[in-house]
Amino acid sequence: MVPVLLMLNNFFHDLAAAMLFCAMLGLFAVSKEMRAAISAQHAASLRRLEKLFFKAAGWSLFFIIVLGAVRAFNYRTFEWYAAVERGQVAALVVKHILFFFIVAAGFFCIWKRRCLR
Repeated sequence: MVPVLLMLNNFFHDLAAAMLFCAMLGLFAVSKEMRAAISAQHAASLRRLEKLFFKAAGWSLFFIIVLGAVRAFNYRTFEWYAAVERGQVAALVVKHILFFFIVAAGFFCIWKRRCLR
């Protein structure tokens, strides 16, 4: 039963990462449109959409961290030996460090844009 639950956890962790990526793309697109807003009503609609994307990004990041902690806690038991055999451990470490900085830079840029308004 535990391996099945862990597999579902891994799926939802990856799904949350994909949702974070989509929300960040949406935030970028909305913020670009915000500069070219035609009217105050248009800008207000874009702000509501931006708020929705920002919440989705925040919740996705929360689930990535929580589900990632469960995944990391159980990694040695269920995934470690297969990753070592395939030589993936160093690549996984580099991938997570890179993704951390990409996500942090994305949230920093969004935060900076929101503060400049």
